[in-house]
Formats: sequence, C-alpha cells, structure tokens
Amino acid sequence: MIEMERLILRQWRDEDYPIFAQLNADPTVMRYFPELMTQEQSDAQAGRISKHIAKKGWGFWTVELKSSGEFIGFIGLHKQQEESGIPHAPLIEAGWRLQARHWGNGYATEGAKRVIRYAFEQLEAPEVYAYTPLQHMASHGFTWLHSV
Repeated sequence: MIEMERLILRQWRDEDYPIFAQLNADPTVMRYFPELMTQEQSDAQAGRISKHIAKKGWGFWTVELKSSGEFIGFIGLHKQQEESGIPHAPLIEAGWRLQARHWGNGYATEGAKRVIRYAFEQLEAPEVYAYTPLQHMASHGFTWLHSV
C-alpha cells in the first residue's frame, strides 16, 4: 500500500471489479482506446493486474480516495516486454485510468509522481515512460514525468 496526501494505492479487492468494469465500459474514459471492454474482459484484466502485484509487489494499483475509501480507478507501473513492439522496450511504464467524474482534481498527477518515485527508488529503474495518443491533449501535461 502507498499512501499519499489524498490517495491510497492498494491491491485489488473483489468489490473493485464491478466498478472497474463500469469504468472500462465508459465511452468517455475509453475514448482513446481501441474499444470498450466487456465485464469479462475487464475482470480478466483486473485479475492479471492483481496477480502481478501479488507476485512482484508492484503494478497498476487501485486508487482509493482517502476521504471516502471510494475506488476511482488505477495508477501504477507496468513492465513492457521487448516483444511488445513499443519503442525502447523493455521498459517500465507509468499509467493510470480514472473514472471521468474524478478528472481535473490532480489525482493522476499526484499518483503518477508517487509511482514514478517508487520506480526509481524501489525498482531502481533507469527510466520510466508514459504514453498517450497525440489526440489526448489532457494528458500532454505529463511530459514532466521523465524528470521526476
């Protein structure tokens, strides 16, 4: 578990899965993804993420608001393998996906800064990458990530 000023990053719980499925079926949240996810696809993804955290101790942690305990999405790290086809792989990627109603509150920034610090300090990663489509202008403010 990682605690910050307003957020807690933690391992996944069964009760997170239905909310995560709603998030993954939201056209606003998934606008820049190839497609919306079904409940089954979402549950499978959450299961893989949870297993990775259980095995490695890090990954795409769930984001919980400290003030209410509400699950609002995930923020964390993922290792992209060389065969992923992503430039510079293998690499550690910082990523996040939050419910649209929680956008604009600085939660992604707060969480991303903390997980990047974790990558450098705990995982001794030489670099951390974050990717976003060119059309996703709201995430372009994260170009500072390389210098944290």
